[in-house]
Amino acid sequence: MAKRSHSRLRALGKRGTAALEYGIIAPVLFLFLLGTVDMGRLMWMYAGLNRGVEAAARCGAVNTNACATTAEIQAVAASAVWGTAISSSVFSVSTTASCGIQVTASYSFKFYTPGLSTVTLAPSACFTSMK
Repeated sequence: MAKRSHSRLRALGKRGTAALEYGIIAPVLFLFLLGTVDMGRLMWMYAGLNRGVEAAARCGAVNTNACATTAEIQAVAASAVWGTAISSSVFSVSTTASCGIQVTASYSFKFYTPGLSTVTLAPSACFTSMK
């Protein structure tokens, strides 16, 4: 009879150990998962901004009817960004660059993961003017 109660206590001790191990590992695991999601978001946003500046620089250099002004080029850049609504004020246009029409974005990316600071994404594209 004493043997049964001893084995029962031993089983309870093992369950407590598992709960303790889970309590130690779970926050680290969740932080790792959230960090992975944030890195994916960061890469997605950078790729979208890069696509926006490339499309806008090309439009400003090639299609002078649709992209005649700086505001029109900025609107093209904002509309070309994938998967998110972004303000056209994020984009700046330079028509005096040595390479032709240069479009640059400056976007502050905020992480969801605690402990990570804000990162400024600044892709740029230049396209030789066809005028």
